[in-house]
Amino acid sequence: MYKKLLFLMFSVLSLLMFLNITDTSVQAKTVYTKKFPKSLCGTWYSYSKDYNGKHKLYKQVINSKRFRFHPYKKHKVYIGCQPKTKSGKIAYNKNQKWTYGISFTQGGHKWTKMYGWQQQAGCGYNYNVRRINGHKVLSIGDGAGNWIVGHYYTSKKLAIKMGDKHYHGFKYYPTITY
Repeated sequence: MYKKLLFLMFSVLSLLMFLNITDTSVQAKTVYTKKFPKSLCGTWYSYSKDYNGKHKLYKQVINSKRFRFHPYKKHKVYIGCQPKTKSGKIAYNKNQKWTYGISFTQGGHKWTKMYGWQQQAGCGYNYNVRRINGHKVLSIGDGAGNWIVGHYYTSKKLAIKMGDKHYHGFKYYPTITY
C-alpha cells in the first residue's frame, strides 16, 4: 500500500512538473529603427550619487552624429578577432563604432535600444523620453529587465531639484550603501 501511494504521488508530481515546463512564450518581430529618434536628441542632465556617495551632476549629449547612428542592415560581426581579408578590414574600420537601434514597447511606453554595430554580447542601453509631472524626462535603462540607470532632465537646475527621484512604473536597481 505504501509503495502504491508513493508511486501515485511521484506520478502526479511528474505530470505537474511536465505541464509547468511547457514553453508558452511568443517571439515578437524585431523592429529596427530607421532614423535616430529626434525625441532623444539634446543635452540632458542628471544629479545623483557617485561611487563615493557624493552627489554629482552628469551631462549626456545625444545626437545621431555623437552616437554614430546607422540604419541597420545585415552584416558580419567579427567575434573576438579582427577580420583577415582586406575588404573585411575596410568594412570593420568603417563601421566598428556605428550604433543601430531597435524599438520596443514596455509598460505602454516606446523605448529605443541602442547596440554597437560590432557588439558581440550584452544587452545595450534603452532610452525613453516622456513627460513626467510636466517635465520632459529621458530615462535610461539596461539589463534584460530594463532596470533604470538614471533619469535625465533638460536643465541643470531641474536635475539638481529632482535628484535621484524614482517614478512609478519603472524598475530600479536596489540601493547600494557605501
